[in-house]
Order: sequence, then C-alpha cells, then structure tokens
Amino acid sequence: MKKIFIVSHKPIDIELPDDYAIIRVGNSMFDAHFSDNEGDHIAEKNPYYCELTALYWIWKNYQCPPDTLVGLFHYRRILVEPKLASVIPKRLISLNKFQEALTYYDMIIPPERGFSGGLYDHYSREHEIRDLDLCLDIIHDSGDAAGTIKAYMKSDRLGSIGNMFITRKAVLDRYCAWLFPILFTVEESLMLNQRDSYQRRAPGFLAERLFNPWRWSQSELKSIEYPVIRLDKSVVSNVNNYRRAFWRL
Repeated sequence: MKKIFIVSHKPIDIELPDDYAIIRVGNSMFDAHFSDNEGDHIAEKNPYYCELTALYWIWKNYQCPPDTLVGLFHYRRILVEPKLASVIPKRLISLNKFQEALTYYDMIIPPERGFSGGLYDHYSREHEIRDLDLCLDIIHDSGDAAGTIKAYMKSDRLGSIGNMFITRKAVLDRYCAWLFPILFTVEESLMLNQRDSYQRRAPGFLAERLFNPWRWSQSELKSIEYPVIRLDKSVVSNVNNYRRAFWRL
C-alpha cells in the first residue's frame, strides 16, 4: 500500500490523510502507526542518524510491491504541490496529488539550492570534512560511479537536502542499499559520542549531501522539485521560501 511516512520523536497534532503514517523514532513513547525499533532496525543510532533510522526501517520492513509509492517527511517539514494554493494552507495533501507527477518522474524532492563553492566546500565549513572524505574514499574503492560522485561533490552544482523524498519502493531500496553500507563503514572511524549533540549527527548530514550525486549518477532517474512547507513557521515565511525557490514559476 502506498504510504508517506512522517518521522517524529513526539506526538503530532495534525490531521493525517489515509495514506500517511507516523513513524516514531528516538526514546519517546507515544502512539504511532510504526516505530523504528521493530523488526530489522538501527533505532539505537537515532542520535547520530536522525530520520535515517526511519528510512532504514522502511527499507528493511515495509513490504510492498516494487512500484508502490513511498515517501519520507519530517514532523515539521512536508512537501506540497508547487503552487501557491498548496503552500498557504499548511496542510498535508493526499498522496494521490503526487501520483500524477510520478507517472513522468521517478522522484519528488525538495527544491535544489546553491552552495557556495559546491557541496564539498560547504560541508567543510559546516562539519568535519574528514567524514565526507572517508565517504568519498569508500565510494572510490568500490568503483561505484566514484568519479562521477566525487566530481559532483566538488563542482558548483545545486543540491537538495533534508533527507526527504517521494519515490517508488524499488528506487528507495536501491538508494538505501548504496547509502547505508557507506555510512556504517564511516561510522566505525568517527567516535561520534565524543562530539557535541549537533556534530554527532554526521551520518544524517552526510546522507543529505550524498543523496544528490547518487541521483546524478543514476542517469535514468528523473526528479522534480516540490516546495517544502514548515508546519512550525508562519504562512508568510512559507510563502517567501516558496517564492525564493520557485520564482521561475
């Protein structure tokens, strides 16, 4: 069954369409449709992997046909149709609204944005660049589109961040099968528990960056950008963000 999973560490007071579900992460206990600590899971890594513990759970445990649509949103951030009438209400919309776009595209992603100096330089200013270098070394050793991915990271290309998307289960599975072995290998060298609470989230930050060159290396995949709405921000703030990202519309 098609499903958009909303990752949350606390209860969400919002009306959910039938094809949405809350997936609980972290140590909080509240009623949710799913939890990242059931079945094959990495729930204990949530302080480091953030929403990726939910993504891993979906990959390993959500059983559905390969063409089933699945999505990953956050408790504060959702994707909506790229039109002002969808941005203003701050309301979840049915997955059927995304279905038409996914007959022509393979993924719906947050808007791409520019990073001064490229994704690599930006990461070096915000986080521990050694972490990203380790990822690139692993990709290089695997020979898996290594040149393409490294070139992308060091170019001035745009990037879509947030670890949010809607796609088919087969595409999600393919991405996860590539991503998680890289993160698990890098994690062994990072000593994350010795970092502050922000920088210990390195696996989540790395995934945000790696998502972009991975998409680019999959030449057959076509993506379309949809606006991100912050449920905890004002309508004016969301409209302004929409205009900045979709001025061309």
